[in-house]
Amino acid sequence: LRDTRIRVRGLSASTAVDFFETGIAVDTYNTERLELSGGPNSILFGFGSPGGLVNIMTKRAQVARNRTSLRTQVGEWAHWRFELDHNQVILPGKIALRLNGLLQNSGGWRRWDHNDSSRGALSLRVNPWKNTTVIANYENGQMKTHVTRPLNAFDALALWQASGSATLNDAAWTTANRATGINRNTAVKNIYITSGSGAAPFVVTTKNVTNFR
Repeated sequence: LRDTRIRVRGLSASTAVDFFETGIAVDTYNTERLELSGGPNSILFGFGSPGGLVNIMTKRAQVARNRTSLRTQVGEWAHWRFELDHNQVILPGKIALRLNGLLQNSGGWRRWDHNDSSRGALSLRVNPWKNTTVIANYENGQMKTHVTRPLNAFDALALWQASGSATLNDAAWTTANRATGINRNTAVKNIYITSGSGAAPFVVTTKNVTNFR
């Protein structure tokens, strides 16, 4: 779920962790299940969106039995990922701890792309008496991500130089300046570096002043 936008029937849905709003990127290493809440209440109350609320329930300690699982993932571009999930019963039926860990290193086909994570989550479950359960969760970690923009480079400088390196007075701009490869938007004073066909593939926002050269 990391860096994933969730849509329901084409509408954007909000994401919560254990019904709490979070700004931390969600990862499946500590995800137990997903719950979807929809309907009008998703807009009228709380921080829901028109698409509803997708609640991510984290893994919780279980007092029934001990359990350990390991998961490994290997891929291209120096990608590897290790997950640990260990549940330890301290007092059967009463107290248990659950530890989840993640180590990930992932590159990309573009230079300097990386998506590295080292995270850990601890869950404590206590059943002090019948019909009463106390659960405490803690998570800590470090994420290092650099994802380049998915756009090819555009050399606007060479195009401007090839057209004669024209400059103009922003206040006295006329439609004749379009032939030089420079265009502007009157309202917000943007300068567009245009192609020969008059399209505007690149834009530079300038200072909103009367005379700008």
